[in-house]
Amino acid sequence: MKTKNTKTKIKSGNSSENSNRRVPQNDSEGNYAKRIKQIRRGLTAIFGIFCVLTTKAQSIDNAQVTVPTIVSTSSDRGDMRTRADMVLPSMRYHLQIDVSQTSATLERLDVRSVKLDGPNQIGVNRSVTLSSKSRAQKFLNPDGSQVIVLVIKSTNAYGVGVHFRDFDLAGDDEVYIYGTASDSIVCGPFTKKGPWDSGEFWSGTIDGDTAIIEFYARTGEKSRDAFEIFEISHIFAEQEWQALTNEPDVLACERDARCYGDFEKNAVGRILFNNGGPHVCTGTLLNDRAQNHFPYFLTANHCVPTQAIARTVEVWWFYQTSYCNSGILRNGIVHSTAHANLLVTQRSNDFALLRLLSNAPGGAVFSGWTSGTQAVGTAIFGLHHPGGYIPPTPNSYLRRATGSITSANYSCPASGLMHGYGINWTLGTAEPGSSGSGLWNSSHYLVGVLSCGPIPPVCNSHNTYSKFANFYSQIRPYISP
Repeated sequence: MKTKNTKTKIKSGNSSENSNRRVPQNDSEGNYAKRIKQIRRGLTAIFGIFCVLTTKAQSIDNAQVTVPTIVSTSSDRGDMRTRADMVLPSMRYHLQIDVSQTSATLERLDVRSVKLDGPNQIGVNRSVTLSSKSRAQKFLNPDGSQVIVLVIKSTNAYGVGVHFRDFDLAGDDEVYIYGTASDSIVCGPFTKKGPWDSGEFWSGTIDGDTAIIEFYARTGEKSRDAFEIFEISHIFAEQEWQALTNEPDVLACERDARCYGDFEKNAVGRILFNNGGPHVCTGTLLNDRAQNHFPYFLTANHCVPTQAIARTVEVWWFYQTSYCNSGILRNGIVHSTAHANLLVTQRSNDFALLRLLSNAPGGAVFSGWTSGTQAVGTAIFGLHHPGGYIPPTPNSYLRRATGSITSANYSCPASGLMHGYGINWTLGTAEPGSSGSGLWNSSHYLVGVLSCGPIPPVCNSHNTYSKFANFYSQIRPYISP
């Protein structure tokens, strides 16, 4: 019974024992509240530190980066090879190729049927139907190997390229493409499924209207076709070009870049690419922050918007005059036919960053750059190849234009560029063919890429350039990781 009475008292709210039990409970609630306040203070402090660190990190991330110009120390000519400095299989076996015995001859181009898609188009693609076994000259060698030769002529062309598909060579078989001149460049050797392992690719451009395709089959007679040629590029001859356009070759106000001491002139390349026909633009070899001499090449998106087009890019280095205003091309022009990979591109900033498949030749320059935005009034200069020509014609040799930034928010609907630099020239100008060329400030840091200008071009014109600062974050993983 006592036990029951005791339990009853414990349950009662008036017992002193029950009151004693609540004191520790109230202390616990107080300590809990204090701990919550301490935790909140700690979290607030941590959050504050995080914000400070984040702000500093963003500040570092957004800090202006500048990279200097450096010169290639290579001693070679990139991937350029000519008939004069290599031994082709036909030479090794002392074979006499008859270039007049053509596998396909395309008649003179009817320019009345040609419609240009832009002022930088300099040729057309023409259809052919040939295989490794059709209408070929065949030579059986004493060691059991065979040389099969096809000759394709596009009458009166200034230059030609060859488009292969279903390319699939056995073992160590090889294909070379070259022209009739003794110093013609040689494209190849191409092996297996070609440079992209896809069986489809373009050769480089051969000077003149005739391409020789030399197929070296080490194991002799083949039971199947090793490749198909289904089109060739035809670069307009001078007469054809003049019949297609009323524009002058190059404006008289253009200034020879050879008259200036800019190192960056050896960073600039004339590029040719095939986009439903041969086209030309300009681009710039770009240094990276680690100065690794990687062949990063910057041009415009409206020149090279896709990987398929990047795989047709060729570069002419040192396309310049022999001396100031000579009008004669210098010696040592290098023609790289190895093509490129497209790394990143964007229409609204009208840029394309490529990585060339061949190293830059000796003496080429990797241009410096800055990620900083340039102010209105900044003095600048541009280096570019105007007009629609490639070596050995001198017309489009490297030019220099001088001016200043007049707007930091200029757009170009034709190319898709938004928020670019507006430029006014005081000396020189830029023209079709110059697209993709670089813009430098007076400290010789590249700050932009040429997007558009007036058509037809005029002297003392206004041109629009994309801002390097605007697309730097997209190319940073490559040039400043």
